[in-house]
Amino acid sequence: MLSEAITMRLISIDSCIEVGKLLNSGLMNKNEVIKCDKSISKIINYPLYIESTRGIQIYELSAQARLMQRIYDIQIIFIDYIGLIVSNQKNIPRFEQVACLIRS
Repeated sequence: MLSEAITMRLISIDSCIEVGKLLNSGLMNKNEVIKCDKSISKIINYPLYIESTRGIQIYELSAQARLMQRIYDIQIIFIDYIGLIVSNQKNIPRFEQVACLIRS
């Protein structure tokens, strides 16, 4: 998922405004615009770093995680869709590749 979509979901969750309305601001009333602005002001200050590279190798992800931990002192990493991480073990079935990624 792209970082813009994740950010939009966070704003939607925090403001209790449907994503569809956020995408088409003409559908929002004045109160919803105020709630949206407050949510954006709050979320923009979150220590949140979104990496949305598709087809990344596990060793690249590990290197990025170590670098981000050193620079930003990150405490936790969430992987939204592990199936998009590419395995270097092409000769085994995909479910085994994913199992290996999880164990990594």
